[in-house]
Amino acid sequence: MAQIKWADFDIKIWNWQQAMEDGWIPGEKLFPIEEAINCGTIIMNLLSDAAQSQTWPTHL
Repeated sequence: MAQIKWADFDIKIWNWQQAMEDGWIPGEKLFPIEEAINCGTIIMNLLSDAAQSQTWPTHL
């Protein structure tokens, strides 16, 4: 996990397994990218360049 500070927010960056180990529950607050995009009202694409190019044209 990486942790960064942005404005007044502490931001943790996990992979899926690390998120579950930290208590995130799939389907409750942890979603695949496609499902999260459909649930959100504000979408921040904070993915790597490679992942952005794979998700942008099909999901946003």
